[in-house]
Amino acid sequence: MKKLLLLLPVLMMLLLAGCDLSKYPIDDQAVIKTDSRLIGNWKEKEKKGKSDLYSVAKKDETHYKVTIKEHEGNKRTLKYDAFLSDVNNVMFLNVLYTDDSLNGYLLLKILDINPSGNMITAAAVSDSTMKYVTSSAAVRERIRTNLNNPVFYSDTVHFVKVK
Repeated sequence: MKKLLLLLPVLMMLLLAGCDLSKYPIDDQAVIKTDSRLIGNWKEKEKKGKSDLYSVAKKDETHYKVTIKEHEGNKRTLKYDAFLSDVNNVMFLNVLYTDDSLNGYLLLKILDINPSGNMITAAAVSDSTMKYVTSSAAVRERIRTNLNNPVFYSDTVHFVKVK
C-alpha cells in the first residue's frame, strides 16, 4: 500500500506532462459568435455513475465560461474561459487553462454535434510540439495541415447534455 501511495504523485505528474497545451489559441481574438448548442450542463458519456459536470455558459457574444465540478479526487470547481475558432469549416474550442501547474490553451476539435443538440463529440489536439509554436497564426497553420491526421488528436470524448 505504501508503494502505491508513493507511486500516485509520480503518475499524476506523468498525466499532467502528457497534456499538450499550446501557448497560443488558434485565433488572437475571438470572432465567432457563441453557439447556443454548447450552452448547458454536460457529462462524459463514457463515465458510468457520478462523473464530472461540465457547465458551459455564455460569457459575452464570443466567449464562454466553462465550469468543471469534479466528483472524484479533490472535488474542486474549476473555471475556464473559452471561445470558438473555425479552421477550414471545422470548429475548435480554445480553452484557456490557468491552473497552478498548467498554463496555455487546450484545443478541442468539435467532431460532431448531433441534430438534437444533446450530444457533442470532441477530440483534444495532442501534438507535443504545440507548446513550441510561437504565434496564433502558427497554431492555425499547424492545425490546418493536420486537420484530418488522426494521430494529431487524442482523448475522443462524447458529452451528453444533462438537466
